[in-house]
Amino acid sequence: MFVHAPFSEDSDEVEDRNDPSIVLQLRLANFSRTTTIFITGDTPHEILDKIVGRSENGGNENYLYWDIYDIPHHCSHTGLADERGDKITETSDNIKRLLSDMEYQR
Repeated sequence: MFVHAPFSEDSDEVEDRNDPSIVLQLRLANFSRTTTIFITGDTPHEILDKIVGRSENGGNENYLYWDIYDIPHHCSHTGLADERGDKITETSDNIKRLLSDMEYQR
């Protein structure tokens, strides 16, 4: 298990209780098969964006990979962006990479 968040600087004076929500990557191994779950809780997109940036800058992209992705905040647009799109909600480049490039390719 790898815990991505909350970050210490985000938990001092919290205005939104979702900001310090726990985000983690869980790897479950069964014989030769490993399943990786990315659990996001109620985390808003700003925190996910920060997680991707820090992981990539630190050379820790392997902690972003997932087989199962728990969509944040009850599948609300707040896990993707501030504004909900009419048909498509545009995300940051970091979140685009998390949702497309970090899915395990089997």
